[in-house]
Amino acid sequence: MEAGPTSVPAMSSPDRQVTPSSPGGGDPYADLPGTRAAYAVNWRRILVVDAAVAVVIVLAGLAVVVVLGNLLGVVVAAAGVAYLVAVVRRYRTWRGRRRAAGFDV
Repeated sequence: MEAGPTSVPAMSSPDRQVTPSSPGGGDPYADLPGTRAAYAVNWRRILVVDAAVAVVIVLAGLAVVVVLGNLLGVVVAAAGVAYLVAVVRRYRTWRGRRRAAGFDV
């Protein structure tokens, strides 16, 4: 018995939801600048988790410095600090975009 082509219904992803208010069933956030995550209800939680990852990277780099005492740990810790700075900049950007779009800040 041969297996013929089957049609699989499209799964809707959580970041692509069609709402009745969206014209033509499109993305209601399509006209807003930046990523959809900036307009999510849990935007602060996203950034807190991101900052926690940065802190873990910094701590891992410091642990490598203490245990091995080499330059690799300094590089890893510096990368974690740079990532943390990027998270802070993202927070400021997202907060400004949310404020401009009329969302709660």
